[in-house]
Amino acid sequence: MKFKLVVLSIVLTTINFDQVWAQSDKIVEGSVNTWFLLLNRLNLSEKWSVTNEFHERTGKFLDDQGQFIWRPSLDYHWGQQVELSFGYSYLRTNSYEPYLLPLSRNENNIWWQFILKNQIGKVSVQYRFREENRWIDRFVSESGESAIDGVTYQNRFRYRLTASIDFFKTKGQQAVFLNVFDELWVNQNKRLMFYRLCQELGVFWLRL
Repeated sequence: MKFKLVVLSIVLTTINFDQVWAQSDKIVEGSVNTWFLLLNRLNLSEKWSVTNEFHERTGKFLDDQGQFIWRPSLDYHWGQQVELSFGYSYLRTNSYEPYLLPLSRNENNIWWQFILKNQIGKVSVQYRFREENRWIDRFVSESGESAIDGVTYQNRFRYRLTASIDFFKTKGQQAVFLNVFDELWVNQNKRLMFYRLCQELGVFWLRL
């Protein structure tokens, strides 16, 4: 069996503008944040691969450390247009705008997803559907002091539409490209009507 390591992309800077709608129709707007992402993939065969992601997110444009994410997965490639994955995520979240928390907290989740891929001219389009089972640290408050007491279980569905276009490629297929996406999150619990629209712009992504 031949193993081939492919580093898919290194995101130098990603600027995101978040808006959150809740049941009260209140809109919470976040500041300009930055996301750094390392994404690599080990191809086991033509149909199977292992993917690994590391995210470092900061608030107030590099001023506040916000969130760290580690997200490995096992992927099955059904032709060129369909990809199925099963994965795990570890998230460490600190208090930063617009996610103001009394304490830093952890989340562990398992998830599965499928991705549909399409090419429209020079633009690559992806439609991602993901279901998450989440275990999140639960906050409790007593006498004005906050603490973590156990975990809360939640489910969440996510749909993301992504468009990517290459600016140029080298002979070795390295590329600088622009990546944009919008994502819809639906919490499957008592706040089922809660959803979030993320509008993110990835600038100068490098594919190796």
